[in-house]
Parts: sequence; C-alpha cells; structure tokens
Amino acid sequence: MKGWTKGALALILALGFAGSAFAQGGGASRTGTIQARVTDAQGAVLPGVTVTATSPSALGAQTAVTSETGNYRFPALPPGTYELNFELSGFNGLKRSGISISLGFTAQVNVELALATLQETVTVSGASPVIDTSSTRVQQNFKMEQLQSIPNGRDMWALLAVTPAVQMSRIDVGGNRAGTQTGYAAYGQTGQVRVLIEGINTTEGTSGAGFYFDYASLEEAFLGTSGQSAEMPNPGVQSQFIARSGSNQFQAEYHLDWYNNALQGSNLPASYSVPTAFNNSPIRAHSNEIDRYYDHDINAGGPIKKDKIWYFGTYREQFNAVQQPLFAFDKTFDTKLWNAVGKTTYQVNQKNKLIGYYQWGQKIQPNRTQGGVTVTTIKTIGDTNRQDSGSWVYKGEWNSTVSDKLYLEARYGDFGYSFPLITNNPSANYFFYDINSYAEGAHQVQQLDRDRKQYNLASTYFIDTGKGSHTFKMGAELLKEQSWEGYEHRRGGTSDIEVRYSNGVSNSVLFGIPTATCTLGSLAAHDCLTSRAALDQIGLFVTDTWAMGRLTDRKS
Repeated sequence: MKGWTKGALALILALGFAGSAFAQGGGASRTGTIQARVTDAQGAVLPGVTVTATSPSALGAQTAVTSETGNYRFPALPPGTYELNFELSGFNGLKRSGISISLGFTAQVNVELALATLQETVTVSGASPVIDTSSTRVQQNFKMEQLQSIPNGRDMWALLAVTPAVQMSRIDVGGNRAGTQTGYAAYGQTGQVRVLIEGINTTEGTSGAGFYFDYASLEEAFLGTSGQSAEMPNPGVQSQFIARSGSNQFQAEYHLDWYNNALQGSNLPASYSVPTAFNNSPIRAHSNEIDRYYDHDINAGGPIKKDKIWYFGTYREQFNAVQQPLFAFDKTFDTKLWNAVGKTTYQVNQKNKLIGYYQWGQKIQPNRTQGGVTVTTIKTIGDTNRQDSGSWVYKGEWNSTVSDKLYLEARYGDFGYSFPLITNNPSANYFFYDINSYAEGAHQVQQLDRDRKQYNLASTYFIDTGKGSHTFKMGAELLKEQSWEGYEHRRGGTSDIEVRYSNGVSNSVLFGIPTATCTLGSLAAHDCLTSRAALDQIGLFVTDTWAMGRLTDRKS
C-alpha cells in the first residue's frame, strides 16, 4: 500500500506540472474569470491594451495585456465586484465598473476603444454579465449579502431548500433542524453528493455532510445540481462554500438571532393528549414545538499589511431546544453547535498567492435518542445518550497566475471528526418492550473517528485562435481516508446485556463483546478503537472547452 501511495503521489506531481496543465481541482471552482476581446470602432482587434482589474475583494490590482488577437483574461479572481481600466496610447481610456464575479462564473466583458481626440477616460457603468455562455452546469450562487439576509436556519440544508430543482426530505422551520442532517436530491438523483469547504472534501459517505460548518463566515456558497463538468466525479448535487478573506480595512460585526416558545402557536388537538389517546400512549401537549433558539456570532477581518496579507476569523454558537415526542419525561431535545474559523491570505506577488484556512466545529447533544431499535417512548433521561463530537477542516494552498494563459493551483488539506456516543445510565442493562415500543436502561457506548487527507494539483490553460478559444483543464486529486471504530459497551450497562420482550414476556437476551480497550468519549481514545479501515482514492480528469462566439463545445 505504501508503494502504491508513493506511485500515486508521483503520478499526480508529474501530471500537475505537465506542459498542457490542469484545471481547478476538488470538483468545483473556487474563483471566477473575466475574459473577452478589445476592439476599435471599426471592429479591428487591439493588441497591447493594458487592462487593470481592481476590487475590494482582491489583494491589490491585477494587470493583463491584450494579445495579438485582442484577447485579455483574468483567469482566477476571488468572488466580488470588479472595475476594469483599459489603456492604450492613441485611444481614450475606458473604465468598466460593476462587474460581478461569483464562484465558477466566466464573465465576457468585450469593450470598444475610441481614437483619442481629447485626453479623457470614459467610464461605463452597465449591467454585469449575467449569463456564462461557456458553462452547461445548472447552479445557484448565494453571495454574502444574500446569505446574511435570507431568513433561514443558517446552514447548508437551509440553502439547499431554496435552490431550484432540489428536493429536501425534511424542511427546517426557524432553526428546528439545526445540528441534524437532512437528505436531499435533484432531478431525481439521490445520493452521490459532494460537499466542499474551501476546496476540501467534507462529504459524509455518499449522501451527506460530515461537518456542521460556520455559516456566519461564508463569502459565497455555490450549489450545482446538474450538467456538472468532469471536475465533479459524482452525478449528484455539488456544493462549494468559501469563507471571507478580510479586506484592506478592518471590519467587525456581531449577529444575533433569538426567540422562545411564546412566539410559536400550537397545532396539536387536545384529544391527542388525553391519557387514553393512541392506545394509552398519548402525545404530550406541545411536544412538537421549539422551546427556545439562539444563534450568535462575532467576526473580524482586515489587513496585516495592505494589499499584501489579510486575515479573517469568526466564532459562532447556535443552540436549539426542541420538544421531543419520544420523551416520556419533561425535557427538551437540546443541540448546541459552536465553530471557530481562521483564514489568512498572502499575496506574495502579483502572480502568486498563499492561503491558509482552519475551522473547528463542535456538536453537543446531551440527551440523544438511542439507535439500533425503533422506539416510541423513552422513559427517563438516563435512557438517552450523550454526543459531544468535534470536527475539523484545514488546508494550505498555493495559487499561481503564471500568465493570462496559464493558472496553477496546489492544495493540501484534511477533514475529520471524532464521534462518541456515551450512555447517560452507564450501569443499567438495556431493555426493549414491544408493547408500546419503549426502551429503558443504558444503550451502547461507541465511538467512530475519521480522517481524510487530501492532495490536489490543478491548472487551466487557455489558447486563443482566430476560430475561437480553447480552455484546457486537467486535474488530479488523492484522498487518503482512515476510520477507527470501537464499542466500550456493545449492548447495555457494564455487563453488555440487552433483554427484549414480546407481549410482556422476555423472549431473547443479547450479549455484546466490547471492541475498544479504554474509556471512550474523546479524541484521546482514538488509538484504542480496534476496528480500523483505510481507503485511498485517486481521480484524474481532462476537459477541453472550445468557444466560438456563442457556440460552446466541451469534451472530457
């Protein structure tokens, strides 16, 4: 396996620096592009025009010079609003402002320069290009202003719920699903999703996210539902979330959402709560309501050195207390999430940029319902489990705009989590009664840890000809994933016994064998989990997109 891994790394390195270059790896672009052609009033192309791009979102100005075909290109721009300045001796200068760039978007900004009769600069403020004629992907982008103004539960599932073509298995109402996975599909395609944070794959299995990330830190969210390019290895929904980077001015903000049960009505008929309802198993009054909710965060960002080094950081805490119909005791089902995020961007020079990113997320559910059996009633709070799990994602990245024709990108990152479930009644055996389907006693004590190391090399190479332009993309990634799992108690209590009843009579006794050699409940228990697995994956892709006027052809 070690020899295979070394060979795979060597192959990625060889491909990454091959002459024809690569595309933006990880399955979804983290930047946008501005490209087009400059002509004179008669339609003749103008080589040698200096084009300067500036934006509050970009570290310093970027400069390009039109080629012999009059083409110019900025191949890797951070999302934001840009202004372009066009200058050529003998012609009036021209400024084009208000150009909005989002993740994966290619803006065609063709301009015409007039011969100079006076020394003047013409400023054009017009509508930003809204259609990317080079892309076939069906996608939805949410920029920071939208993310902050949409009234939702502030997580990725709330964004998916308002994305055209996406169907959710459950709908969040005012944050009542915070901290809970929700299935989703698009155009009938279920599963095989891909969830990226800053280009790092944080997908859980094939149909979910392994991370409750910090919504408050986002600069932009991208959700692709169909027509993906070869950069996306799966047929399902693709999502990419990019954190803010800071700016040339120090900025800080505080956000708070809060409400309690006084703001919510009740929709359960009184007949559902009488003692004889549902075969003497009534639903507790108000047991389907949110008891209280809050979500607050503080963030700050700014320059360490203007136009050179930016930083950004957030701390977020989200909490909800939801009444749980399964509980026969008077206690809410509580979920607390907190996140800490840090990001630094260093513009080494106009062509090279370094990015460092780290996020930690913690999920705490002190009285989680038991797994393994279907129950309708849990008698006491001691019959529940406690989850206190941490997740992380980090990366180091290098970007290089070698020229207006070649863009390179290399990234190393890691995603993982520690997921323990600890019983709140450690000494009791576990009992399951088929009459009214209720459980009592301790359930299993288990822990699952996972880590996914990731290597990406990528680039894009552009060729402009008299018959249109070609965009050659090639990419490679290596994922090295490991998991560790173990049970301190497999069934219940210290004796690892589960007793099942049928019609009020015990009909089976199940015994469990522990598969962990220490006390579980923290990342420190990692090495004593005896069930271990490893999976290495390597992916390669090559695409050529040929655009001529409004005609686009793509081969992969």
